[in-house]
Amino acid sequence: MAMLRKIGLVCNAAGCIGVAVLCGCASPARTAGPMPPPAVQTSGGETQPARITGTSPEDPFPVMPVRPATATATRATATAAMVGAVQTSQRVPVRTRPQPLFYGLITGHEPFDDANRRRVVRVADAGEVVPTRAEIARENEKSKQLEQEIVEETRRQERLMEQLERESDAGPPPLPGQADLADRADPRSAPETPSLRRLPRAIFDEKRVTIEPGTWNNDWELRVVRRVLDADQDGNAEQVRYYTADTDVLLRAAEDTNFDGNIDSWTFYDEGELVERRLDSNDDGQADTWERYHGTRMTERKIDRDYDGTKDAFYTYRHGGLVEEQHDPDNDGTMNSVSTYDRRKRIETKEDRSGDGSFDHFTTYHVVDGVELVKRVERDTNGDGARDRFEEYTASEGQAVLTKREEDKTGDGQIDITSIYENGRLVRREISDPSLLP
Repeated sequence: MAMLRKIGLVCNAAGCIGVAVLCGCASPARTAGPMPPPAVQTSGGETQPARITGTSPEDPFPVMPVRPATATATRATATAAMVGAVQTSQRVPVRTRPQPLFYGLITGHEPFDDANRRRVVRVADAGEVVPTRAEIARENEKSKQLEQEIVEETRRQERLMEQLERESDAGPPPLPGQADLADRADPRSAPETPSLRRLPRAIFDEKRVTIEPGTWNNDWELRVVRRVLDADQDGNAEQVRYYTADTDVLLRAAEDTNFDGNIDSWTFYDEGELVERRLDSNDDGQADTWERYHGTRMTERKIDRDYDGTKDAFYTYRHGGLVEEQHDPDNDGTMNSVSTYDRRKRIETKEDRSGDGSFDHFTTYHVVDGVELVKRVERDTNGDGARDRFEEYTASEGQAVLTKREEDKTGDGQIDITSIYENGRLVRREISDPSLLP
């Protein structure tokens, strides 16, 4: 009896209050063999073993055929104790309650139903259940997957930090020298090929997409990886990049360069090298600048200066410098001005000043002491396609000064009037045909 009281105290500490003491019995483990039935006293005063008549699924405790009053009191006391145990155990979460464990130790019954599938806490309120073994296994698997995702994300963050540390250790790029600064400041220098900023892959939202034939002027279906960066989470991407699905080579990129929520730059790549870029400088959603690149420098630029959808300015670059510049301000498809350059110095300009579609003004340049100056000007004054006025200039104190003018007034290809200038002022005029005298 003293041992049973100790067990009762232990049960009480775990939330199963005094079941063993109040019942007056304890069931050993199943492997320990059956326990001898308790003894009762008969009406004749003899003591005989009590006979166990059976059990009930609803009531897992054995039914003892003892005296009616004693049995009723014992069962009532046990029921009250179990209710108290349940009430006490409500302070402990369902998954950590120890009642089924002590219940099995005391009664010898396993707290499972006949199918041995679902563990039922019989001392708890109706409907309160503990997850099945399969459910517990699934939860454990989910926990493992979550832990693995956390580990992978931690590794990505570590790689990102390592990359940032390497870039920080490398320091800023060296400052350009005077020659480089002058080269960049020269508007006739071919612009450098822009580079796409290197960003960690982890900050992009990635998705595999299919580009249907004809979408990118492609003859067949393309499978690519699209990576989108929306840093401020406003629903408008700052960058969208497309890569080959199998080799992860950059194909195209779109950017919002002024962060106004609209894409204004589109770049195109060939085997990872930038070959073309289109820009929208007025945010109307339409490209107005088209650029071509080869290697590290621009080779061509076309601009729609009046934003009417038609290109009207054209620049061609070779060997890092501008070699030709063309303008069509009236958008008739015929150039009104064409200038050619050598080593970034202008050598000739042809102009259609009358607007008839034919060049009628030709200027030749030369460089004196590093300064680009006019050397000769030829004109077609009557629009017949033949040049009939010729002017020559000389350099004086860094400026071009007129020295001679020749004119074909009759249109026969012969010079009729020659004018001589000094310091820009007329000093002599020669006329071959007297009829041309004023």
